Amino acid sequence: MPLSTRSAPVSFGSPLHASWAPHHVHQQLVRFSSNQGKILEQKIEDFGAESITEGTLVEWRKQVGDVVSKGELLAEIETDKVSIEVKAAESGTITELLVAADATVSKGQPLLKLAVGSGSGAPATASAPPPAAEAGATAPAATTAAAEVPKSAAGPARIVDIKVSDFGAESITEGTLVEWSKKVGQPVAKGELLATIETDKVSVEVKAEEGGILKELLAELDSTVEAGKVIAKIEVGGDMTTAAVATPGPAAEAASVVPPMADTAHATQLTGLRSAFAKLAAQRSGLPWPPAAATTVKVKAVNPHVAAPAAAVPATPAGGADERPTERRVPLSRVRQHVMQRMKDAQNTTALLTTFQEADMSTALALLSKYRDLFQKKHGAPLGLLSLFAKASANALAEVPAINAVIDDATSETVFRDYVDLSVPIPSPRGPVSCVLQNVESMSVKDIELTIQDLVKKAAKDALSIEDMSGPTFGINDSGVAGGMLGTSIVNPPQSAVMGTNAITQRAVAMDGKATARPVMYLSLTYDHRLIDGREAVTFLCSVRDKMQDPARLLIDL
Repeated sequence: MPLSTRSAPVSFGSPLHASWAPHHVHQQLVRFSSNQGKILEQKIEDFGAESITEGTLVEWRKQVGDVVSKGELLAEIETDKVSIEVKAAESGTITELLVAADATVSKGQPLLKLAVGSGSGAPATASAPPPAAEAGATAPAATTAAAEVPKSAAGPARIVDIKVSDFGAESITEGTLVEWSKKVGQPVAKGELLATIETDKVSVEVKAEEGGILKELLAELDSTVEAGKVIAKIEVGGDMTTAAVATPGPAAEAASVVPPMADTAHATQLTGLRSAFAKLAAQRSGLPWPPAAATTVKVKAVNPHVAAPAAAVPATPAGGADERPTERRVPLSRVRQHVMQRMKDAQNTTALLTTFQEADMSTALALLSKYRDLFQKKHGAPLGLLSLFAKASANALAEVPAINAVIDDATSETVFRDYVDLSVPIPSPRGPVSCVLQNVESMSVKDIELTIQDLVKKAAKDALSIEDMSGPTFGINDSGVAGGMLGTSIVNPPQSAVMGTNAITQRAVAMDGKATARPVMYLSLTYDHRLIDGREAVTFLCSVRDKMQDPARLLIDL
């Protein structure tokens, strides 16, 4: 999950909590045996309020095989109102996690199984450090926990290098390591995700080639790695049914600059908008403002890589002399940096103009309403406007070839393309992604819709390849999904034009001398005026408009 700092939300329509502290989960244990060493199944009893019946398990703080102490943080669940901590009710070893991260959990649902007493009790003494470590006198203490590791093939233990695989395109030679999914000492199974690398175009997953114990990480977070570079080492083979996994002991936690995830919280000064909202909440609840005592906001440090401030800072009453707005800085991803550079290059190279048209979408919407269910039943995919726009654009590009052409600045030539590779917006967990439909000129509306649905499924699994996003000759943008009424786009070479679709709204339209409310969409075409004249741009956009106002034109090639 993204590294962030999350605070428990406050409902400004309810009484203001003086501490603003997050609620904690009420836990129930189903105990199969009270004897030490038996298995306990830990469930969620409730979420602290009858109106809250489910939440999302956003992060596991412990993994299978980890030794935990009573009261130690195991997981965090986020509901629509509060963030909830799940803590170990007994000391022992985690034998099984029953819920995956990002899954929805409900009241009474088992979360994990805990072997009570297994590996718990007095911490095992760490092996004596080598002389070099003794001289430092600052090495953190460690305890040893038994973790289950997938059995490997018989034979002596050996080290396997985990390398960065090919990024999927010759033009991509490096990326940024944005996340480690495993830590040193943890068991890994064959094919299990180890790390995520972000390139200019795609995210690449690095998975374990064999099962074993992760022995060493050779690349730091946010560092640049190249294809073929060794970034981790896994120990496989030998007697690895159970392996000793080093986990930080009490001394290590005390010496670490990163505080553990427990009940500890740091106070943040109430300033700016937060102070104004707190005052409003107090007024609605009939509480005095400012409060008699200094008010602090408790914030749980979700990100284990970010240390919390050492001490609380008293709040300054609203309107105080020291009150200032806050700010935060977030590093730009490689994808965003690449997009920024491409947009600026296009702006510096092309001469961009935009023309507009409005389309009456009554007939197209009626067609979708009439045939959507039948289309879904026969082809297994929903019929949408995007496939109609894609087919209308492909037909219009055949009528005005210059829109589909491109200038080769190196040779001072115009390249006319007899095929249409169309980029369309595809939803993904990281936001809309421009994917390419190839040879749209030879596809039917059904073929286009099925291809779009295939891309949607791949995007949902984060399985899009470079080929899925490369080489469009024309593009469609959709600001209407966000409610956009009218806007312009930036052409992304090797395209020479891009069409924008916007929200459909009821507007007054003159029909037979009377004003009638009709569902209208504004269309835009942004184009490179070095190649495309205004007459050609308007002709193309009017053709698309006519085809969308009367989709029957798509059947008879008009």
